[in-house]
Amino acid sequence: MLNVGIVETGVEKSGCGFTIRMLERISIWRGERVLTEERVRDQLRNVIDPEIGMDLVELGLIYDVGVHDEGRHVDVTFSLTSPMCPVGDMIQEQVETETLSIEGVETVNAQLSFEPMWSPEMMSPAAKLFFGR
Repeated sequence: MLNVGIVETGVEKSGCGFTIRMLERISIWRGERVLTEERVRDQLRNVIDPEIGMDLVELGLIYDVGVHDEGRHVDVTFSLTSPMCPVGDMIQEQVETETLSIEGVETVNAQLSFEPMWSPEMMSPAAKLFFGR
């Protein structure tokens, strides 16, 4: 039996003039936690674009998340706001570090992609509102 629940972790993140209450999405399969794409995306909210001051998820820079081998391996495809971004290596390292901090994750493949090129239309509604779009 698969049960899906949302657990409020009580962690709040403030930035860019708004606060996000973090929720941890968990799936339970036969009494064991199962890593989900949503859980990885929640963890990646800790990766902040230092030039903009907002996390990669809200900015729409996390293109794809794949969970494999019962949660032991995760593939993350992400982008940057510009191919000329001077902190690209640092952001990639943070994506890897945050993903590996999830219980049970042993390996991660963080792949930078510019297909498609990022545009402001990819931002979440909250990010668009913040930037007046």
